[in-house]
This record gives sequence, structure tokens and C-alpha cells, in this order.
Amino acid sequence: MPLDENADDTLELTHYMERYCHGTEGPSDFSHEIYNALYAPLIEATDLGNADDIASLKKQLSRISLVGYSYGGNLVQQIAENMARDLSQKLTGEEDKGIKIYDICRSVKALNIGPVARLNHIEQDGRISQIRHDDPYYSEALTLFSQTSFLMRNDKIVQRTLENELVGDQLKSEIGIEARGTQSSSMFIDYVGRPQHKLIGYQDLNIRAQFAKVATNFDFLLHDMRTYMNVHEAKGALVVFPTLAIAPILRDASAAMLQDGVDGRDWLNSLNQKHATADARKALVQSFDQLDEEFRTVINTYEESTYAEGFEYLKNYVESKVATLNSDKKPLTIPPIRQY
Repeated sequence: MPLDENADDTLELTHYMERYCHGTEGPSDFSHEIYNALYAPLIEATDLGNADDIASLKKQLSRISLVGYSYGGNLVQQIAENMARDLSQKLTGEEDKGIKIYDICRSVKALNIGPVARLNHIEQDGRISQIRHDDPYYSEALTLFSQTSFLMRNDKIVQRTLENELVGDQLKSEIGIEARGTQSSSMFIDYVGRPQHKLIGYQDLNIRAQFAKVATNFDFLLHDMRTYMNVHEAKGALVVFPTLAIAPILRDASAAMLQDGVDGRDWLNSLNQKHATADARKALVQSFDQLDEEFRTVINTYEESTYAEGFEYLKNYVESKVATLNSDKKPLTIPPIRQY
């Protein structure tokens, strides 16, 4: 798989990922490298016939978290495929080895942002395939790793790669956020987000002057990382507004997966219990709509005022928001992360 960031390599990477999505290409050399560095040594040292060894393996696997953005989500599926095949070779002759592989793989936490690949799942006999989201047995599938995915209804890259499979009209949610999943995965689909990166603030210049700063940048492909990650927060003299209603779930999921000792299945179950219910999703959409209306009200007031009045109004608004948002912020303790 090419890694250089030039036009030819990017196109080659895109074609490779599309072939993998449609089952005509196997895992890449890069996914093998990641797997061999992080996972293979753990599995190699484990006696899969010993219950204590398996419990120790699960604990070690739970300390490794994978985050895939866009085509990076394909790598997550490829790493899962590598692990399942490695475990399958060590369990040759075992009955229901697919169930045993599934039980081990579920300890791994994986988060997919704007995914462009179907999830891998494992059959009872150990065969690996990709599960379609319109499959009647989708909810019963034993997907590899404990995974959660986030996507926007109109994400153009997702639509192009998966041919509307994930975001077709049949998935439309009356709530505004759809939650669906398998026994070991969940997916949150946003129908109300608007692909605008919105912020309000002011800036001090060296000439001792202050200027208002207002931005409504449009994400043309609806696939930018900021489109998924922006939440309502203060950064210095800037107030950022969410782009998607599902952004708080994504932030919560990414923070929770980094807490030491959290097993994949516990992480996923906790996330679903907190955010997947209809009431929780309704509350997120309501909060998003209120913030969107607040942003538009502030902008309209600023535009209809004189410069001096508008700037004073905007500065007071920002300072009040910064104080409020920062007072509610809780420090996050993140353990050391091994990066590959």
C-alpha cells in the first residue's frame, strides 16, 4: 500500500481500498506490519488451550486501541482479519473455533470515523467475510473487534466507496441520529448535521487593535475530520460550535477507549447504554439544534449592529461562553500511548 502523499499514490491507495471493500484484495503489507508489531507477539506467546493464558491475552489486547479515519478504517478491518487468521491457524481442529476467535478479538477496541469499509465478521467455522448492513442477519453477526463507527448521511466519500450501502434512504431516522449494530459493534449515523465549521471569537493584533473573528467554512466533501470531531468548546478567545449532532458521542468514545484497563466489550456496552437509546439521541439532536440557532442569532445580531456595538456584543458573548464552557470542563487523564 503506498504511503507517499502525492496524486498518483493517493489514487493507487483509493483503488486498492475499493478492491478490498469489494472482497477482491487481501490485507495490505502495511496492515501486516502493524499487526506484526502490536498483536502477533502476544498471540504467539499464548497457549490457546490454557484458560489463564487466554485471559491474560485478552487483558493485553484491551490495552491497544485502534482509531481509523476514512480509509484508515479499512486498515482496522485488515488488522482484524490478520488476527483472526493467525488465531485460526493455532486453533486447527477445534470445534466452533469461530466463536473462540470472536471471544478473544472482542477485547480489542476500534473506532471508525467516516468509515469506507464493511466490517469483517467471522462464521462459526472460522471463515472470515464482510457483512453488509442490509443483510437480514446483520444484527446477529460476530464482528471482529469491539467497534463503533460514526458517519454523516451525506458524506460523499462514504457514499462513493460503499455505493450508498451505509447511507441509503432506508436508514433514515425520525430522531435525526440512527443507532444500529451487531453483537460486537455499533454505528451512529447523523442526519441533521450541516457541513459547516462554525466559530465565533476575536483576535488581538500587535498594533493594539482587536478584530472580530467569525467563520463558517464549508466542507465540500462532508468528510473532513473536523466535520466529525467539532464539539461546542472554547479555545482561547474562540468558541467552536458542533458540525454534527453525533460529535459528542465520538468525543466520549475516543476518551473512554484510552482509559487503562477498559476491555473492548465493556467499552462498547457502556457507550451504547449511554448514547444509543432513543431518548439520548433525541437529547443530542435537541442540543445541536439549540446551538445552531444560538450561532445564527449571534451572527445576525452582530451583522445588524455598528462595528463598535457589534464587536462589544460579540466579545462579551465569547468571554461569557469561554468562562462557562471551561468551568464545566473536566481534566482527562490519558495513559501513555504507544504509537506505531
